[in-house]
Amino acid sequence: MATGRVLPINLSTGGGGYNAADAYPKAAQQSITMGVRVGNSQYAIGYVQEFTWSMKRDNKVLQQIEPFPNGTFGNSGAFSVNFPAAFYWPGEPVEIVPGKVGGIEITIKRYALYTSNILAAAFRVNEKVTGIATGNIDESTMLAGTADPVNLNGTQPNNYVSLIQQVRPITMYQIYYSPLDGSMIYGREFQECWFTNLGEDSGTADDNHPILDNATMIATRVRPYNKSTIG
Repeated sequence: MATGRVLPINLSTGGGGYNAADAYPKAAQQSITMGVRVGNSQYAIGYVQEFTWSMKRDNKVLQQIEPFPNGTFGNSGAFSVNFPAAFYWPGEPVEIVPGKVGGIEITIKRYALYTSNILAAAFRVNEKVTGIATGNIDESTMLAGTADPVNLNGTQPNNYVSLIQQVRPITMYQIYYSPLDGSMIYGREFQECWFTNLGEDSGTADDNHPILDNATMIATRVRPYNKSTIG
C-alpha cells in the first residue's frame, strides 16, 4: 500500500513476519517511523538529525556482614544452601532500595535553517503569523506577544542566541507511526523541558558541511502521549 512505500518494512522479519490482520507488525522500529514535535500545537521543527533520551534512578544497595547464605533472619550456621537456590550468597547485595528519578536527559541535533536555529524553532510555538498557515514552525509562527517574524530578511537579527532567553519550559513529543497504514502506534510527551547545553557544528573549511545545532535538555517528567489527541 502507499503508506508502506513511504515507511517500508521487511515482511520476513526474525520474528516470523507479521499477520496482515494485526494492527501493528512485530518488527524492529525504524527511525523513519518516528516524528519529533514541539509545543501544544505539535509542530515539526525542521531537519532533526538525532533525538535520544535517557533517565536514571538512584538505587541504594544494602549489604550485611554475614558469612552464611540466607542468614539474614535464619540460623543456618553452615553453608547448607545450594548456590542456585540461595536468596543471597555472602558478599552479595541482600536488597536494592529504589530511589528517586532524576530529570530526563534529551539530546537533539537539528540542521540550522536560513530561517531559524534550534532555539527559534523551539520557542516559536504559540502564535501564527496572520495569513500564513503552512503547518511548520519555521514558516508560520512567531514568538507570542511580539512582532518578531521567523523569516529573516536582513533588516533584523536572529534574536535567539542564548539559553538565558528561555524563560518558560517547552514540551517535546516523540511519536511513532505504523508503516502499514500510517496510523499512530504510540508516543511520549516530555513535559517542561529546559535547555541545558547549546552548540553548533560548522564542520571545517575543506568540506561543504551543513551547520548542525547541538542541544541537550532536561525534561521534568515523561508521560504517555494520548493517542486520541492526534489528528
